[in-house]
Amino acid sequence: VCTDTREETHDVIHAFLQAHPEFTVELPEPGGRIYWRRIANKSGYVKLSPERHDTDSFFAVRLRHTGADASAAEAPEGAAPDPEETP
Repeated sequence: VCTDTREETHDVIHAFLQAHPEFTVELPEPGGRIYWRRIANKSGYVKLSPERHDTDSFFAVRLRHTGADASAAEAPEGAAPDPEETP
């Protein structure tokens, strides 16, 4: 998402995870061409801003379908981190 408003980023992910507990936020893995761990916060959310990163505003999160029964699954801890939390 090329926006930085809480309503269009964190709140959307939080609502999705509440409605679909069979999904979890997947934290970045080391390696690869892009060092996601450097730009993701501790909850796995990537939030870039012109002021901090000299880029356009950008938000991303990687979700994983766990295959868990929705009635038995819980929303992941930290599903809606502080929107100001950046690495």
